[in-house]
Amino acid sequence: MVDRKTTFPIINDFSHVDTDWDTDTFLEKRNAYDANDNIEYQGWAQPGADAGELKWHIVKHTWVAGNVSGFNLTHTRQASDQVKFDKEWDERATYF
Repeated sequence: MVDRKTTFPIINDFSHVDTDWDTDTFLEKRNAYDANDNIEYQGWAQPGADAGELKWHIVKHTWVAGNVSGFNLTHTRQASDQVKFDKEWDERATYF
């Protein structure tokens, strides 16, 4: 699994999530890829958050082989089925 880290202007709407920081501006984003280079996990946190801190919102994507287009996204799930910034990026696989 490949882990990539970026900081980007937020494109997902987390404005409804109760945090003590501004989710409307920038969040740090990480992607982890499966063996087929599909995004398996995505995480968002306050910029500067360490991968081991309980400051991440994480989702897991499930892919299946497609007939023509390679792989098709079939399911996206929130860590612990909650939209909260209270997970560790390093422990992402344990939440699903």
